[in-house]
Amino acid sequence: MSLESVTEFIDSIRQDSKGWDQRWFRGQSRTWGLVPSVLRGDYNEHTLLTWFQLRAPAMGATPNLASLSEWMFLMQHHQVPTRLLDWTESALIALFFAVYNKNTCIHPCVWMLDPFALNELTTEQRAVHQPWSRTAEEYFANAVDPKPSFKNNLPLAICALHRHRRMSSQQSCFTIHGLDSASIEEQTRKTLVANGRLIKYEFNPEARADIILDLKVLGITYSVLFPDLDGLARDIRAEYE
Repeated sequence: MSLESVTEFIDSIRQDSKGWDQRWFRGQSRTWGLVPSVLRGDYNEHTLLTWFQLRAPAMGATPNLASLSEWMFLMQHHQVPTRLLDWTESALIALFFAVYNKNTCIHPCVWMLDPFALNELTTEQRAVHQPWSRTAEEYFANAVDPKPSFKNNLPLAICALHRHRRMSSQQSCFTIHGLDSASIEEQTRKTLVANGRLIKYEFNPEARADIILDLKVLGITYSVLFPDLDGLARDIRAEYE
C-alpha cells in the first residue's frame, strides 16, 4: 500500500518502530537499492581518494592526511563516489529528499533502519560506532586499500562528524559497506528485513504536491537543509515550478 500523506507516514513509523532505541531514514526512489555510489559504477576508491587529497587543499580547508574518515566524509559531502550511504535521523528530511528529487519523485520511498540492530548483526555490539572507533577505522582503511582485507561483509552504521552546516542541518549519519557490494536490503533480507528492523515506505506519486506543501508548512525546505545561497535560490525557484 502506498502512503498518501505526512500524517500516514508518521503514524506508520510510530507503529512500526515501538521499542527502537534509534531510527535512521533514507529517502530515494523505490526502484533503487541501498547501495553507495562507488559500488554503482566502475570506480577505483584508492585513486579517487588520491586525486581528491592531491587537489583539494588548493580549494579550501582539508583534514589531516591520516584521517581517512574525515576525508571520506568530505568526499561524500562534495559528491565524490564513496562507499558511504547517506542517512538522516529525521523522517521528514528523508521524505523531503524522496519527493523533491527529480530522480526519485516518480517512485518516492523512504527506508527506516534500526542502526543498533544492524551493528549488532555486523559486530555483535548494539551501538552506533564513532568514526574513530577501531572497527570503523578498519572499514575506512579497507575502503581505499588496493588489497582490502575486510573482516566483515556486512555494512556498519556510523555517526557523522559534522564539519559542515549542511550535515548538521540534515542530521546526517551514514552506513559504510563492507566486502559485499549487494544492497543492504539484499544482505539483510533474512535478518533485519524479516524482523522488521529495515522497513520500506512507498508513497503515491500523485500525493507528491500535497506532501511537499505539508513539508513546507513544517519548515522542511531547501534553504533549511542547504543553509547557503544555493539553497535559498532553489527555494525561490520552487515557488515558480
